[in-house]
Parts: sequence; C-alpha cells; structure tokens
Amino acid sequence: MKQTPTEEQETTIIMEALSKTAEIYTCEPNTIRQMEKLAEAHPDEVVIERPDDYGIIVRLPRKYIKVKAPRQGVYSEERKQQAREQLAKLREARQNQF
Repeated sequence: MKQTPTEEQETTIIMEALSKTAEIYTCEPNTIRQMEKLAEAHPDEVVIERPDDYGIIVRLPRKYIKVKAPRQGVYSEERKQQAREQLAKLREARQNQF
C-alpha cells in the first residue's frame, strides 16, 4: 500500500440517517491500523475493502462510531502532590532494584 503525503491524509465518515451502518474512508496509517484491528476482533460486523493503493473503505455498524471530547484531568493541588510523591517512590524503588 502506498502512503499518501501527510498533508493529504484524511478520514471521511458517512452515516445516513436511516441506515444502521456507517462507511469510513481513510488513508491515514494510524486509522488504517485501528480499523484492521477492529475488523480482526469483529469479523462478522466490520468489513474492509481496498479500492486503491492509498486507503481503505470500512463498513461497520453505526453504533461503533463515537465522538467525544478529550478527557480533562482536573486535579487539586493535593492530588497532584500525592501523584508526585507516588511517582518518586516508584522511581526510587526501580533504581534500588539495579
């Protein structure tokens, strides 16, 4: 499979209102790998086609498509300090092992 120049890599998701399936076209290498893993795990539901040398088309149930905001870690100063102390202990324990 040929690699598309980075500035031209894209992923397109098509979900029609009355359809229970979605179609994804991607030529982004990371997304292709994700879709291949998904197809391996769910071969009865996820179908991959390779229409060209650059990308893939994936057909899958619409319920597989999720859009959500990135996780926001809001921690108090006390919790941050606890995490720092815990990390310091782990690092010290590793150094003492060797």
